[in-house]
Amino acid sequence: MKRIIFLILLITMLSLVSAKDYYGAELRTKSAYTYGRFDVCYKASPASGQLSTFFTYHELGSEGIDEWNEIDIEIMGRFDDNIQFNTITPGQNNHVRNQRVNFDPSAGFHHYAIEWTPDYVAWFVDSLEVYRQTDSHISTLTEAQKMMMNIWQPVYEDWVGTFDEKCLPQFAYYDWTQYSSYTPGEGNYGTDNNFTVEWHDDFDDFNSNRWAKATHTWNGNNSDFIPQNVVFQDGHMILCLTDKENPGYVDNNNPFIKNARFIQNKINLKFSEEVHQGAASQISTYALSGQPGSLVSVQLINTRTAELETENICPDSTYTIVASGVEDLFQNKNMVTSRQIIMPSEQKFPLFINVGGKQELQYQTDAKWKDNYYGRIGGTVYSTSGEIANTQEDKIFHTFINGAVEYKIAVPNGEYDIILMMMENYFDQSGKRIFDVAIENQLVIDSLDLFKKVGKNTAFNCEARSIKIEDGIIDIHFSEIKDFAVLNGIKIFQNSTEIKDRSINQPHFKLYQNYPNPFNSRTTINFEISKQGVYDLSIYNGLGQRVDRIFYKNLKPGKHQYQWQSNLSSGIYYYRLEEISNYKKFSQNKKMILIK
Repeated sequence: MKRIIFLILLITMLSLVSAKDYYGAELRTKSAYTYGRFDVCYKASPASGQLSTFFTYHELGSEGIDEWNEIDIEIMGRFDDNIQFNTITPGQNNHVRNQRVNFDPSAGFHHYAIEWTPDYVAWFVDSLEVYRQTDSHISTLTEAQKMMMNIWQPVYEDWVGTFDEKCLPQFAYYDWTQYSSYTPGEGNYGTDNNFTVEWHDDFDDFNSNRWAKATHTWNGNNSDFIPQNVVFQDGHMILCLTDKENPGYVDNNNPFIKNARFIQNKINLKFSEEVHQGAASQISTYALSGQPGSLVSVQLINTRTAELETENICPDSTYTIVASGVEDLFQNKNMVTSRQIIMPSEQKFPLFINVGGKQELQYQTDAKWKDNYYGRIGGTVYSTSGEIANTQEDKIFHTFINGAVEYKIAVPNGEYDIILMMMENYFDQSGKRIFDVAIENQLVIDSLDLFKKVGKNTAFNCEARSIKIEDGIIDIHFSEIKDFAVLNGIKIFQNSTEIKDRSINQPHFKLYQNYPNPFNSRTTINFEISKQGVYDLSIYNGLGQRVDRIFYKNLKPGKHQYQWQSNLSSGIYYYRLEEISNYKKFSQNKKMILIK
């Protein structure tokens, strides 16, 4: 009888495992830590519908969720300028923050860190503190937690976006990680030197004394974690999200055009994965189907994004972009890939959008940015009813998105007045829902508490005047302080279609070719900058992986010269100068050849 029961249990467990659609991966420390600083450098996986993470977690004991302790950095592939921070406290209570950044987390390696003390939890991006929590829930984070990194495919589409299995496999690359203990007044690292570095791991190989590869899953996760999908290769720890037929760090699929959007006479084209510069940087690779119009030039924005300059395009026409011979990092080559271009419809201003709802009055139906020239990224649609104070447009306030993260609208360059419509329909007291609102990287409302501002079930309009748009897109971002941001409607009024000063939309530097080139061990890199700011000069290999950083610092205008001494092996490398002072980030790349 015991054997029969055991077999039934085994079959049940196997059936549960086989019910998952994909394989994911997780690496976790064997030791758990109470307080400290946790650092990592990684490049996130890029596809919508999945995420790659760095976090600390207390494995639950007899008290279940009543002892939940967790601190998260979660990077969802649906966003190209956003990172989510979270603390999860006893009772599985979430304290979420969506943090805007001035880079695409899946386009390159960046340094992230968490500081956890009895008084605060703070998050850092590229050595700068960007957010801190100090409220009473921090005092409940007392359980020892393990460091963890994983990649997985959640069932929660409103959170991570729509998943397309054609984008598999997905990879997240981790360059190094580090743990520092909390030693206030006695440390050598972190804020006020209150932390002491205990260990650092460059992931040159798998340290089985420190790390364990996970073999579990949970409800809400469409993937099983398997050891085979944790790979150590070329100085990186690589987490893999795969189908069940091709586990591990393997890619047998050709790259394809995932998205193409027409903005300001240019086609922004995104590939499904990283591609080699080769064919992707040649205008002859691309063809435009549709009349009138033609392609003029191509520029690679990063290893997954190309920008095609066009002429004589008619916004009212239908176009398809075709690419051929583009090769991914695994040397898979797609001979032909095509995608219909998202074109802006003929826009009439003022433009009103019923966020979360259908066409009502003079308001347009809400949409998702993925499929339209305007729309939301993130958030869940809800509806309410009843009479709304301070408005005659009750129907617009009856629908909304909760957990608003981003809203984008493609518009002609110019100057606009923008009104965001919001209402508190849930909380009955102040201090329960607080969030920030930024438009075009300008903070237009700081710590908005709707109930405190106007009360419950009362319309509130956030007005932003004379907003200049120079990249063809109005970017609206929401960042939570307590609970989730809400949005009911948007009104856009066009003031002007002319921008006199376009210098903000131009790079403030010029990068020159290194000399000598080819070179043996040492070469000189020259560049000239016209505006003081923070610049990053780094070296990348042919896979787009950073192999050396020459500097990351504030520079004054003028001519600059740096010598790079290489200890790398012979091959083709790229040096990239990035201006990172503003949200309008620019970079230039040059190829060089090292011969030893």
